[in-house]
Amino acid sequence: MKNILILLLVIITLGKSVLSQPKNNLNYRSPLEIPLIFAANFGELRSNHFHMGVDYKTKHVEGMKIFSVQDGYVSRIKVSSYGYGKVIYINHPEGVTSVYAHCSIFKGEIDSIVKVHQHLKESFEIDIKLNNDEIKVEKGQVIALSGNTGGSTAPHLHFELRDTETETALNPLKYGYEIKDSKSPKLSHLKIYSLTKEGYVTTDNNFKYKLSLINNQYIPEQKTIYIPVNYITKNGGLGFSFDAYDPYDLSYNKLGIYGSKLLINNELIFETKIDSISFDHTRYINTYTDFHEFSVNRRNYHKSFKNLNNPLAIYNSKIDGIIKIKQGDTLNIDFKIFDTKNNNSNLSFKLIVTQANNTNYFLKDFSNDKFINTNKPYDFFSKDSIIRIKTEENTFYEPISLMIKEKNSSNDFTFGEKTTPIHKYIHIDIDLNKLNSSLVFNKCYLTVNNRYLETVITDGLLRSKSKYLGGFKLETDTLSPIIRQKNFSNSNVSTYNKIRWEIVDTKSGIQDYDLYIDDKWQVLEYEYKNNTVTFVIPRNLKGQKEVKVVVKDNCNNTKIWKKNLTF
Repeated sequence: MKNILILLLVIITLGKSVLSQPKNNLNYRSPLEIPLIFAANFGELRSNHFHMGVDYKTKHVEGMKIFSVQDGYVSRIKVSSYGYGKVIYINHPEGVTSVYAHCSIFKGEIDSIVKVHQHLKESFEIDIKLNNDEIKVEKGQVIALSGNTGGSTAPHLHFELRDTETETALNPLKYGYEIKDSKSPKLSHLKIYSLTKEGYVTTDNNFKYKLSLINNQYIPEQKTIYIPVNYITKNGGLGFSFDAYDPYDLSYNKLGIYGSKLLINNELIFETKIDSISFDHTRYINTYTDFHEFSVNRRNYHKSFKNLNNPLAIYNSKIDGIIKIKQGDTLNIDFKIFDTKNNNSNLSFKLIVTQANNTNYFLKDFSNDKFINTNKPYDFFSKDSIIRIKTEENTFYEPISLMIKEKNSSNDFTFGEKTTPIHKYIHIDIDLNKLNSSLVFNKCYLTVNNRYLETVITDGLLRSKSKYLGGFKLETDTLSPIIRQKNFSNSNVSTYNKIRWEIVDTKSGIQDYDLYIDDKWQVLEYEYKNNTVTFVIPRNLKGQKEVKVVVKDNCNNTKIWKKNLTF
């Protein structure tokens, strides 16, 4: 019995340590049979999230064979018009899950089970969770063909490795997936902020400098930077961010950086390495980056400081990057960025803290009652109590001044600025009964910054939620969607492999789409990027059939296209 217990302990220990073993030991094969070239790397900065995998180019075409990288079993298959599109998840014995997204076609048992579930649910979009004895795969087995489905903007394979137990995304470059890379990361701009002791930015007046590469070292346009002491709060300090990207051999794309170090007078002040990212934390990219620069100027400024509401595990947890200063200080700044191949770039400059000048930097006093606390829930009401907005605790990354501002029309209002990020949904209630308007209640919906928000209306109360601040508008939609034949013009389609329709809704957007042939439901694939639905004609479908396409928008306006077609 004692020997059995020892054996079990050894097995458990080995299982937990697999992800810390050298990257060569996993011995995974390539998911493609062509050379691996990046279109995007792990940790690259995206809108509201880090890129949680790597994108491999597929020579600008669809249909490349995708291989399982190791023995395992299929744990999940999902089909969506958005996001990952057609995606496969495979669990492997080492405690790793591999993910293959934007596929065009599933192969073998995977394709068969998808078709069964689609017909059972009468939906193109499905999400199947499987047991480990349902679909087993072998290393090197073809599981799908590459594509451009979902949120993909060009043909490629999105590939991920995850810790199976925690679902934390792992950087494939740390687990044996080598990419040819002899190029150093690039720097273009430096930005300096005034911070509180908690790491909150206290003013919109920031110092920004363009960087130049001279003799293999980056320097700012002013080799010595002077910062007046009245630029910072009494208990605060300075923070830096850097606009940077990483080029790779064989790829023209500007990819994300892997790691960085900031030293002040040779002392390490800040350090990052993007080896893994939790899906629960990926939206914290909005406090890792300068959100305003990204949303307005599309620039990727990486902050070399963090505030106390940032739980990302990519940092050296012992240091926060907030630099305490006083008048007369001279700081020798060294910033280094590097990739997994240890190609690196360096920035060096001198910063001197001068006496106060006459500029009013409008430093924010976050103790003022007009600023809301980040870790408390709040309830906001419009003056006439028609609009109510509720926020949960930890919705905001930094203290913020907020109020509902109604515009000239009672159907329009603003809540915050669209360039201010939030972490959780804000919940919006509008009492339609109190509006002086001839609204058709069941045709109302809400938008934010012209983006549709999911809306529910009960007894005249409109309820919605948003992960964005900015301009809100109450709209109505009484128009049905539009359906047009796309790749065929007559009723004889016997020579076609696929037939397509264009479906368009100019107001609330498409909610549902269905195809019936002689009143029997069929799979209709929706591609939102070109407003197209496609029917792949089965080989055994012959003769004249009644074909009906039904499209519904988010306000339940419905359009029906019906015609007899000969297959």
